[in-house]
Amino acid sequence: MNRFVFLSFLFMGWAFYELSGGADFVPASARLEAEAESASKPEPSPRATTSRAPVFVEGSNIAPDPSRTRLVLGNTPPEPAPEPVAAPEPTPEPEPVETAEVAPAAPIADVVLSLAALDSISDGTFPAPAKDIRIIDGTLVNIRSGPGIDYPVILQLQGGTEVEVLEDPGTGWIRMQNPESREMGWISANLLRQ
Repeated sequence: MNRFVFLSFLFMGWAFYELSGGADFVPASARLEAEAESASKPEPSPRATTSRAPVFVEGSNIAPDPSRTRLVLGNTPPEPAPEPVAAPEPTPEPEPVETAEVAPAAPIADVVLSLAALDSISDGTFPAPAKDIRIIDGTLVNIRSGPGIDYPVILQLQGGTEVEVLEDPGTGWIRMQNPESREMGWISANLLRQ
């Protein structure tokens, strides 16, 4: 284990060294001083540039390319400026694409609503959803305050009693309500039948 910890720190140290610039690392203070010094120095004149003369190696069959080598001295006249390059021609605008109009499958006015739906809409009332009524399958069943056997028993119902299902989260426990007494609680899903 100690070897693993040591190798981990060694790797993290090496990664930090590389990510911070490695051997080329320059602290921010030194970098700012160098920038301040370079800003205070005057820039060299463009006419005073010099380049190195071509070097010939004896016995070499490689000759320098005369178009790429030049010798510039301090008092030589500057080279003529290159010819300006013509601006590219503007690209023509794309031709318009023909589009076809698509008619809707059926106009909204052709949608037919049932007469019962129209009546419920005009009354402002909507039909109530169907209640999920199930029957207790057992002799005497415990109804609990929460979904699980860890919750206390709040009620006991006889087998064959009809209950309304309020919630079925799919966990094996169903939240129900006794329609007669309006008491609510949780019952195991395998103790109910349709």
